[in-house]
Amino acid sequence: VSQRAMGGTGAVPERVVWDGLNNQGSAAPEGAYVAEVSVDYLKGNQPRERTATFLLDRTAPRVSLALTPQPFSPDNDGVDDELALQIEVFLLEVLSDWTITVPELGSYRAADPPVVIVTSNRTRDVHDALKRRCLYHWVEHPDFEREVDIISLRTNGVAPALARQVAAAVARFRDIGLYKPPGVAESIDWSLALVRLGVDALEADTAELTLGAVLKYREDQGRVQDYGLDRIIAEAVTR
Repeated sequence: VSQRAMGGTGAVPERVVWDGLNNQGSAAPEGAYVAEVSVDYLKGNQPRERTATFLLDRTAPRVSLALTPQPFSPDNDGVDDELALQIEVFLLEVLSDWTITVPELGSYRAADPPVVIVTSNRTRDVHDALKRRCLYHWVEHPDFEREVDIISLRTNGVAPALARQVAAAVARFRDIGLYKPPGVAESIDWSLALVRLGVDALEADTAELTLGAVLKYREDQGRVQDYGLDRIIAEAVTR
């Protein structure tokens, strides 16, 4: 019996995560499942693949952590030292109960619940269980003039005209439905690459040469080329 169907268009994602819910939004029964993946390409190819059997088990896991060598104090006083753990289950526990459980040592609860800001920047998927414990806020890209100011501040030696042209071109990239629209960091990276090449004004040939500094997916680069990189650069130069 099919429990959940998911689909979409555009670039094929590197990973698909099932949250354990069925098509009605309810929890699917525990047990063994098989996932079937199909892709319909524009050229007519229709590959199909089935995964190996996997188990849906809602039993909460027990997490133990072993560190080798043992943690040490950088200044040997054992005061105000920090150990960063990039394990999402710990973050879930902190956001749910303001508690950290250390195997064999016990649980430690915060006397005053802290204010926690979690940023994802879409660099990796954030699990729904984590999102349910958060208030979501989307930070928009800066407006054109603000982005020009940021590029000028963070890129040594960038010509004022080039900073405006890069900001204009990147803003146009964001409007044409890319899989991963470039952010301000990519604007700065692109500006740095152009400055290293001695460029003072954006041109189609140097833009194509350095496109990998601003667009990090092959599908996005192809979409920009199909749309017309020359056209985008011409619009940016006149802005």
